[in-house]
Amino acid sequence: MRCLSLQGNQWTNARHKMRRYAAGAVARCRALAPHLLLGMVIFSLALIIALTERLRVRSEGRPQVLFGITPIITNKYWARALRSQGYRSISFVYGTYSINSRDDFDYVPERLFHSLPRVKGVALCLPYLCFLWALVNFDVLFLDFDGGFLRSTPFRFLEFPVLALAGRKIIAIPYGSDVLDLRLCRDAKWREAILADYPVLASTFEDVARRVAYYTRWASFILCGSNLVDFLPRFDLLVTNVLAIDAQEWSNNNSETLGRRTSRGAPVTILHAPNHPHIKGTQLLVQACEELRAERVPVKLLIKQRIPNSEIRRLMQDVDIVACGFIGGSYGLFAVEGMSMCKPVLNYWRPDLKRIYSTYSYASECPILDTPPDRLKENIKLLVENPDLRERLGKAGRQYVEKYHSFQAVGELLDKVIRKVWFGESVDFSPNRPPCPSHVKLLLGAPNSNESASPTSDHFEIRGTPKN
Repeated sequence: MRCLSLQGNQWTNARHKMRRYAAGAVARCRALAPHLLLGMVIFSLALIIALTERLRVRSEGRPQVLFGITPIITNKYWARALRSQGYRSISFVYGTYSINSRDDFDYVPERLFHSLPRVKGVALCLPYLCFLWALVNFDVLFLDFDGGFLRSTPFRFLEFPVLALAGRKIIAIPYGSDVLDLRLCRDAKWREAILADYPVLASTFEDVARRVAYYTRWASFILCGSNLVDFLPRFDLLVTNVLAIDAQEWSNNNSETLGRRTSRGAPVTILHAPNHPHIKGTQLLVQACEELRAERVPVKLLIKQRIPNSEIRRLMQDVDIVACGFIGGSYGLFAVEGMSMCKPVLNYWRPDLKRIYSTYSYASECPILDTPPDRLKENIKLLVENPDLRERLGKAGRQYVEKYHSFQAVGELLDKVIRKVWFGESVDFSPNRPPCPSHVKLLLGAPNSNESASPTSDHFEIRGTPKN
């Protein structure tokens, strides 16, 4: 009887589980039903538009260009850089981060459709309307790897085939977390830092891998730089860093700070602005500065987090050194901003990345003071005690930004990419360097090896003049 009772309870539990599963399935179907109905209508219309565009004779003029869709400030800068080359290019994003505002970008859905997003029930239609708007109005789309306009819908994997059918060109540029598959992370310390700041990435690698494979299949061109080369199975152009900046806006005319650089023994201020402190190695920097102060080295560390770019620019006017990241092995936008403001910049270069980008790109000209974690204290002290070196590195950084990260420089690069992709021209991206081989990833070494990085940039002696 007891056995029969247990079996009866098991059957009862099984029936309850089946009912819950069925109820969940019904709820999911109800949630998907509006998307499916709307998607069928939208994609029928999109296919008609795509076929019409496919048959239309292509204009000989310059294509219309869109940058998006994740709200990173570089989309704004890239759009402006390409406008400097005579293109009509705009930035479009979904939402904004706390350090930016809607005014930083040309279009957001609320600006594009005015009061429509506030109408009850219309929010479901917004991704589809944005997709149709882009399909009709733009020829070339520069997108990150987070997905296209339909990234939040069940039809996200049908978007690029429709764009391709219409003759649209997709150029992909990763920015960071959009391609971070932690299984491919070469540096254990970097992997640990990423998980400390973004633990959710431990469970998203399969989604990331699917998106990267999707882009690899459908993107017309993939432009990659920095340490993100670790995560991409394909790239069509490898550059040290594709970041752009308004060099006129980010310039320093503060005579007080410039004069302080030449005063030996004067207090030296370091600015560090980490949005993700573990990835940037913030605690290592704090510890190094505390030890230096205990040794009576006149150094002050200023840490600011999640503040607007305008505030960063104001603060950077008055500091002596900019400290960026000491874990990931490549530099980011904060380093470019520092160099543009004539500040000496501390940042860690992963040796294998430095070799590759020096051979096939322009990293050998970068005046960033190469600072692995074990040389952080040493390099800070070096800059504090050598105001002449700070001044030389600051001036060289400004020249480097003007040459490779200004709107003019990045605009010319993006123009070459478009001419290759849209017009089919033969373009030489690096006329004075050897072409990057397809097997370049095989040249990436083990960053945890005993190979040491030079205490300064390859372009500079510690004392003296820049190398010719």
